[in-house]
Order: sequence, then structure tokens, then C-alpha cells
Amino acid sequence: MTHTTDIKRPSKDLIDALKEIGAATVAGTLGHMGFRSPHMVGPVAQNHGKSIVGPALTLQFLPQRPDLFNEGEYADPETQLHRHVLYHAQE
Repeated sequence: MTHTTDIKRPSKDLIDALKEIGAATVAGTLGHMGFRSPHMVGPVAQNHGKSIVGPALTLQFLPQRPDLFNEGEYADPETQLHRHVLYHAQE
């Protein structure tokens, strides 16, 4: 089995400080830093006035089809590293 290390999470103090920063400010700052399209298109607020902030786990968007690529990492599901991020998810 492939071993992956646990994810380093930010401190509660940092999370609390980030709650005070608006999404537009974050997207604008990331844009000035060179990140292209630093926002998600489509999501809408379900609870207006509420903030969501915290660590995010990035998953591979579209893995190769295992029926077409059955060699290498697709020969054994445990070597598919994009699956391992879920092992470290915490509440």
C-alpha cells in the first residue's frame, strides 16, 4: 500500500482571521499574484451572510479511464494517489 502523510492544517487563529476577508478580495489578490481565474463559477450562497473558510483538499478533476489505461497506476487502485487525499479527510 502506498503511504501518504497527513495534511498539515492551518491554525484556528488563522482560520478565524481569514473569515474576515471577502471572496472578492481573495480572488482579486490571487489574480494580482498571477493566478488565472482564481474563483469558481456557478456556486451561489445558500445562507447569505455566512462565511466558509478552512483547508481544502484538491482532487484530480478527471482521472484517466481505467478501462483504457489499465497499466501503471491503474493496475492497482491503491497506487492512485488522487484517491489517497480522501483518506486524510477529517471532520
